[in-house]
Amino acid sequence: SDSAVDPNAEVLCPICFDNVKVKETTALSCGHKFCGTCWKGFCEEKVKSGNSCVSAICMYHKCTAKVPRGTFEKFLSEDAEGRALLRKYDEYSNSDYVDKNKALIWCPA
Repeated sequence: SDSAVDPNAEVLCPICFDNVKVKETTALSCGHKFCGTCWKGFCEEKVKSGNSCVSAICMYHKCTAKVPRGTFEKFLSEDAEGRALLRKYDEYSNSDYVDKNKALIWCPA
């Protein structure tokens, strides 16, 4: 079989340089694959760094693919700290939506 589609084939994570099985990597729409450990650290640090997490992009150098909420959910749902960060992500996301939508305003109450 073609090793490019073999889920047990190993690829190099371009962040930590570990060899990981293809099935243990996650890629965005751009196709750049990273290991779960690097994704988890990335998602945690992005949310901890503030509201810019809602416009986070792929870790690959110069790639502009947006990291969707589902990726944050996948890597921040494993423990209580992660779930708290995911709630924070959602707060940032809601704020970002209201701030960017001219038809909406924050309730002054």
